[in-house]
Amino acid sequence: MFLSAAIFTHYARAPIAQPSANTSTPYIEPRLLMLKHSATDPDGYANRWEMPAGPCQSTDQSVLHGLARAVWLQTKLNIFYIARQIGKGNTFTSEYKVNPEIPGDENWYKPCFEVYCLEVQKLLTDQAFRTKACFEKMINKIPVRLQTDLHQSWSWMTKEEAQLMLDGKVPGEQFVNTMQGRRAIRAFEIRLNQAMQSDPERSQGRKRLRGNDTDIESKGGRSLEKA
Repeated sequence: MFLSAAIFTHYARAPIAQPSANTSTPYIEPRLLMLKHSATDPDGYANRWEMPAGPCQSTDQSVLHGLARAVWLQTKLNIFYIARQIGKGNTFTSEYKVNPEIPGDENWYKPCFEVYCLEVQKLLTDQAFRTKACFEKMINKIPVRLQTDLHQSWSWMTKEEAQLMLDGKVPGEQFVNTMQGRRAIRAFEIRLNQAMQSDPERSQGRKRLRGNDTDIESKGGRSLEKA
């Protein structure tokens, strides 16, 4: 199983529509973390963009722990809240092997989860949402630390920016594949749709997961057992 993380900025916030003219609170879109592969990427994804992702290992306590480990390795961010799975996931074939003794390529299932990270929320306090300029300043301070052999840069994309890249309207930039771009857009749609229906703080159901690098609280949705 190969796990993908849609890391958003707005935890427990519902930026649904542009506020009316009589309010001083600006509308600030949620952002999604995207990573750009290195120019020497061995998997053929050089200079292309995707969400943080990695394989689930036999040593992971569960699929969700595997997700937290993969995010930590690639960004040094700690997941503290897993909101939901985005869609049904997809399958693909890869030369990457968990067990090198098995001949041939391996078939993978790749689900994606909407998640929130501790370091992001520590910086994005109410003060950060007072103005757009303040928000931009704070997201640039989020301590994303990349594996330089895998990725060269990152971006907190808006839905519009992701759509432009998917449509091929950003010169020299593209997702690793069309599926990745569509999933990013779908993640935005689900995030905003859920925000209209409920506040994540009021979600029912709770499961705490403790790992070596992070303490995860998963609210709502179904918990996944070890793959």
